[in-house]
Amino acid sequence: CRIMYRHWLKQRALDPAGECTEMTGFTRLVASDRAQPDGVEDEVPSIFVKEYSGAELSRFHGYRVINRPYSVVQLINSEDW
Repeated sequence: CRIMYRHWLKQRALDPAGECTEMTGFTRLVASDRAQPDGVEDEVPSIFVKEYSGAELSRFHGYRVINRPYSVVQLINSEDW
């Protein structure tokens, strides 16, 4: 994630006038246990959301990728959106 963010900063600096409007911001969406920070938030803009627990994942037969859409829903319903 740090490498991706540094690359984004480098590319954004090449267009200081802001004509490349697709690169107006960078935010890392992180699903973690109880939405706890992971220590990288001081270096990379981050939003933390709660991931499914093991019991909740059992409804999806352990398919952990289901956290991705669940994370986006939480982001949209958050104050950060």
